[in-house]
Amino acid sequence: MPKITEGFFFRAETFFSFVDVLDQLAREPYGGATYDSYGGVSMRLRSHGQSFMAVFENRFGSQGLYLMDEPEAALSPQWQVEFLKLLRKVVRGGETQVIIATHSPMIMAYPSASLLEVSEKGLTPIEFHNTQHFRVAQQ
Repeated sequence: MPKITEGFFFRAETFFSFVDVLDQLAREPYGGATYDSYGGVSMRLRSHGQSFMAVFENRFGSQGLYLMDEPEAALSPQWQVEFLKLLRKVVRGGETQVIIATHSPMIMAYPSASLLEVSEKGLTPIEFHNTQHFRVAQQ
């Protein structure tokens, strides 16, 4: 396995606290490059979904470990499709692992994804069509 040198943890619930920290760092005397890793401008100048995508587009690399908790929280169905396209581009190199906690059937439907259900039994492999979220969306 190659040495992992890149990575990112994304948690939708604390995203705006993260944005606050970035904005604060950008105001510091040497904070001029703070936004470079996030598209060059404050997240506050974008819509909620656009700011999420700016993080994904600018923080994902071709090699790394990326952990995400509900990345779909601010993404419309159209943005979720764009997110899936970005995931496909990132994982094509084979040296990237993405672990996502999600409620989105669209995200769960990612081709070749390994799905695990969290329950009182622990983590259990599950097929996409057997997930509760798929069944609800199917109705």
